[in-house]
Amino acid sequence: MLNQKGLLLACLAVTLSPAVSHAVPLASTRTVQLQPSSNVELKIPSNVRVRPTIIGKINKSPSISCNEIVINATLHPPGGFPVGGATATVSPAGSNGCSYKITVPPELLGKKVHLWGTFKSPSPLLSIQPVGWQSPISLPQQLGISQSYDFVAKETVIH
Repeated sequence: MLNQKGLLLACLAVTLSPAVSHAVPLASTRTVQLQPSSNVELKIPSNVRVRPTIIGKINKSPSISCNEIVINATLHPPGGFPVGGATATVSPAGSNGCSYKITVPPELLGKKVHLWGTFKSPSPLLSIQPVGWQSPISLPQQLGISQSYDFVAKETVIH
């Protein structure tokens, strides 16, 4: 009889052990209330700097790929010698758009900068134009994140 009880307990232990090992206790929920404190001072570290950045979006035809588009910021207009410039990083943003980000070099801050777009393989059927702003743009002496310089890239379809 003792062996049967021991065998029965061993069988129960084997069948229950996987269920017990996978059991997850329910987390108790607690409400934490923060008391506003008037003596908290936030200090901005002096060694942290925001890199001056221009960001924007490009509306495009689905037939145009984002990796075909180049956005530049230079001291001279397109066609001039691109002195003191920077090239944007262009990323896909849906099937009809791209986003771009230009890290502005310090030598462009406080100057009038031409922001312009072109294609890696120029074609008379492709065009890219700024929307809602005029080039050159005046950059402030100190620039954080400057947004909403938008372009439209189009493909001319000949019927």
